[in-house]
Amino acid sequence: MKCESSTVSPDPKLAGPATRRYSTADYAQFMSPRCGSMLEGIRTGPARRVNPRTTAELQIAYQRECRDEELEALRRVSDQRTDSQFRIDEARRAQNANASRQALIQQQCEESKRIIYTKRKRTDMTEGEKADLVRFEDTYRAKCD
Repeated sequence: MKCESSTVSPDPKLAGPATRRYSTADYAQFMSPRCGSMLEGIRTGPARRVNPRTTAELQIAYQRECRDEELEALRRVSDQRTDSQFRIDEARRAQNANASRQALIQQQCEESKRIIYTKRKRTDMTEGEKADLVRFEDTYRAKCD
């Protein structure tokens, strides 16, 4: 028969969902000192070789006294992360849109430069076409230089 260790990890069903999704520091900051202390006791009990029965009793007390507080703390952490991710995503979208705009402007400038080069080679332009070319070159310089 196999002998079991005297230290037992907290029962994940009793410790709540927070221990599986977030670190204790993530949500303990939003809890009362009493509940935070109980949570820390549950988390560190096995490493401190606390009697498994004592740890189990602490888990039950934590569930009874701190469950609602834990859920609220988890909601706050989740909201905080969602807001942070939203800001990161918005910044990324803005950066991508700006890069796309810059690429489009660059393409337009290159095409304008090609048109100017081609029209300057022509020797049979009318006075109206020459005036159009001057305006086009002015627009090119204002936008692309």
